[in-house]
Amino acid sequence: PDVPQPKVYAICESNSINEQSLEYFSNGDAGMYFSLQTIVRELHDAKEYGSLIKCTPLDYGALYTRAEAIRKSGDMQGAAIVTEILPLIRVAETLALKYDAVVTNPPYMGANGMNPGLSQYVKKYYPDTKSDLSTVMMEQTLHMCTAKGFMAMINIPLWMFLSSYEKLRHNIIANNTI
Repeated sequence: PDVPQPKVYAICESNSINEQSLEYFSNGDAGMYFSLQTIVRELHDAKEYGSLIKCTPLDYGALYTRAEAIRKSGDMQGAAIVTEILPLIRVAETLALKYDAVVTNPPYMGANGMNPGLSQYVKKYYPDTKSDLSTVMMEQTLHMCTAKGFMAMINIPLWMFLSSYEKLRHNIIANNTI
């Protein structure tokens, strides 16, 4: 049987990836090009949002196969592009997968402490929990779990009684077991 392995990555951003790199890597494959564009879009400013990013499930196997083919070709330009793109593929896949267990000590930061970019991001993607990063992380970790997965985190009990988290409580009760 497979032994579970932790997924620990430093979040990397796609901000410096250019169009030529995507075209070279995809080598005329429209599906691969679309996958790369999706990863670049979703991981833009990723250091700002970290594991709050909800990445799209893609054919990561095809991306890894292409990266390996480029490496084996001996092309120096291709090797540089793979070195630039491969970490993004790994992070996107990790954030797109569903897990049997997600365990974290979330950040604690109210909306007032968020910079404008982060505040805008959580308002857009986490409208029911946007008031504090700890509750945003609750929502995200639940999203990262398989249907019968477990989520555990050290959290302050704000979400249990403040009216701003009523939708979160209803969602947890309707879709999860505490």
